[in-house]
Amino acid sequence: MSMRSTRTLGQSLMLTAFGVALVMLSTAHGADIQRGRLLYENHCVECHDDRAHYRNNRRANSLGEVHQWVIRWSTHLKLDWSGDERNDVAEYLYQRYYTPAQ
Repeated sequence: MSMRSTRTLGQSLMLTAFGVALVMLSTAHGADIQRGRLLYENHCVECHDDRAHYRNNRRANSLGEVHQWVIRWSTHLKLDWSGDERNDVAEYLYQRYYTPAQ
C-alpha cells in the first residue's frame, strides 16, 4: 500500500470516527428536529428534493454519513451553521429519509 493511500485511508477513518462522535453527542443531548427541518427547507431544498434521499445509489447509509454530508455542504455553501444546527439537520434528514419505517 502506498504512503499516499495509507494517509488517505487514515484521514477517512478519522473523519468517520469524528462524525460518529458528533452524532452520538447530538443524540445524547437531543437534537432539535424541527429546527433541522426548517434549516434544511430554507437552505437545501433548492437543490435537493425528496428524490435525492430516495435514489438507489444514495451516498449516505448511516446517521454518521448523513452528518458528514451536512458538514460538507454547509461548509461549501458557507452557511456558518453551528455544530448544533448541523446536528439538527443531520438528525432531521436521518429520521425523515434514512430510518426504516417503524
